[in-house]
Amino acid sequence: MAFQLEQKYSKDEILTLYLNEIYFGHGAYGLDSASRIYFNKDAKDLTLIECAVLAGIPKSPVVYSPFKYPENNKTRRDLVLAKMVELGFISPSEFEKTRKETPKLSQERAEVLVAPYFVTYVRDILLEKYGANLVYNGGLRVYTTLDSEIQKYAEEAMANSEILKSRPMDKEPDMNGSLVCLDPHTGQIKAMYGGRSFEASQFNRVTQALRQPGSSFKPFVYGCAIENGLLPGDHLVDEPISYTNPWSHKTWSPKNYDLKFHGTVTLMKALQNSFNIPAVKLIDKLTPAKVVRFTRKLGITAQMEPNLSLALGSGNFTPMEMASAYGVFANQGIYVSPMAIIRIEDRDGNILEENIPHAREVMKALHASMLTDMLRLAVERGTGKRAAIKGRAIAGKTGTTNDYIDAWFNGFTPDLVTIVQFGYDRPKSLGPKKAGGTVAAPVWKDFMEKVLKSYPESEFPVPDDGARIRMCIAGGKPASKSCPPNLVTNQVYPIESISKIECTVHSGGGRYALEGDDGVEFASTGLTADTPAQSNFAPDNDFFQADYNHGGGDASHKQSMRIEGTVGEDAYLYAPEFFKQNMGQGMLAPKVDIDTDDKNASNLHDDDTDNSATPERAASHEPGVVMKPSVEFRDSFQ
Repeated sequence: MAFQLEQKYSKDEILTLYLNEIYFGHGAYGLDSASRIYFNKDAKDLTLIECAVLAGIPKSPVVYSPFKYPENNKTRRDLVLAKMVELGFISPSEFEKTRKETPKLSQERAEVLVAPYFVTYVRDILLEKYGANLVYNGGLRVYTTLDSEIQKYAEEAMANSEILKSRPMDKEPDMNGSLVCLDPHTGQIKAMYGGRSFEASQFNRVTQALRQPGSSFKPFVYGCAIENGLLPGDHLVDEPISYTNPWSHKTWSPKNYDLKFHGTVTLMKALQNSFNIPAVKLIDKLTPAKVVRFTRKLGITAQMEPNLSLALGSGNFTPMEMASAYGVFANQGIYVSPMAIIRIEDRDGNILEENIPHAREVMKALHASMLTDMLRLAVERGTGKRAAIKGRAIAGKTGTTNDYIDAWFNGFTPDLVTIVQFGYDRPKSLGPKKAGGTVAAPVWKDFMEKVLKSYPESEFPVPDDGARIRMCIAGGKPASKSCPPNLVTNQVYPIESISKIECTVHSGGGRYALEGDDGVEFASTGLTADTPAQSNFAPDNDFFQADYNHGGGDASHKQSMRIEGTVGEDAYLYAPEFFKQNMGQGMLAPKVDIDTDDKNASNLHDDDTDNSATPERAASHEPGVVMKPSVEFRDSFQ
């Protein structure tokens, strides 16, 4: 990259670009802005001592701020002046004279930068597309998707989070978090919280931080399973299972958080309680390569190693990627690219750019709706219960990585997707029991309760060919009158796949008639129990359109912000040695997911301990694993 830059630009041009973009603290981006903030003058009018003051700031805009820490800045500017003597830019006498001067700073002030991480995200998009000259000097008017009220709620929720309040920045500067909220129907980013202090760090944890997602990756495994023919009521056996590395001959035996085995469970129950073994068995049955390809379709671009531990969250993803991928479930299988800019005008009002949602179908609507109801169950009765909001349809998944290093809650309503994540910038444990359900879910709820006041109550829709029926979580069939209420849930199911027999676990398996169930919910298109499941095999007229323009919820306060001008709980279950291959195909053993709730939560086993990578199965057949020759294995997936 450096070689390409030097081929295209001179040293002076590269320096100019750098000085126009670098952050100088107190809301000042670029040398000219810094000159006005610190000395109330243009950059061309700066004196030597003033130049040295500014040159000393970028290494750490907070530590070397001449307003806040003048002594630190003096040390730094003397170093700058000494370097200028060494390089021959000034004489020793000029050095002695200048270092004795006292710079006259303007009165301390800062440019108020609303949503600074979002603004710089937009700025970077503009710079890449239009170049520095037009962005900084062209008088552009940029209309963005940011909702200032939702952004305010995001900042308040994160600032009031228990984990950040208990770990102040002056004592634990590495403790941080991120939040992103977007409309899954349009891709419009409504709020972005990239860190607790933009002054201290301009690193955007929403778009730049690659963090392990823990159990919040499991919906991709279950989504892939549903796309490949499995149903929420299908059963898996949660039982002891082991995998042997054919190179090192080490054995990996995944375990659940409670170190118990739960026997035969439905997919619904396994996802609700985030059991590890069923998730590993699922990805083994599907093959990791197939899960990777499915996840790629949802907009995930990060590197993923195709091994069994992927089911437990061994990859690394940005919160923005997770938001757009979860948006597929909320938007009935339609992926919409995240969008920050609505329109750009030049200084004369001419439109340079006007953006519409870019969407594509990546998952069948019925399959996305089935998974959505499974994730709603995880919120209503699983580890995400602290995110539940009365009267609102909410689906989501917690995620916690090994040793409680990362805590996530990824949730959505019919109108919005919001991702909340906490963790240290230099990864280390958040502490015992600091799981996604206890750390991130309450913050998600605090934020969304305020936001949803401007959105009407709505339900996740039922797609064509589907019906939402009362299902027994344990039996995996339509609920009978004998099924305990705490095991009955509303679940979307393909009409053609609904069992004609009621739950056999809690009753004798009586006959079930869809048309006789008053609680059934069908698609809003007028579909009934008597309607054939499929009557028209031709696609809709707009099926082959490249773009979809699907409107979002009609919040009364929706508005655009305008920018003008310069714009496993237990480490002993983690066995990295298992994954060291002896045949030159070294693979890192990533830390992975545990996820649990507090001690008062009953029957919640959201654990992904023992979440180590299992070797890729391209070169050799693993004992006990059925190989499928038709599956293409690759070293990596870009």
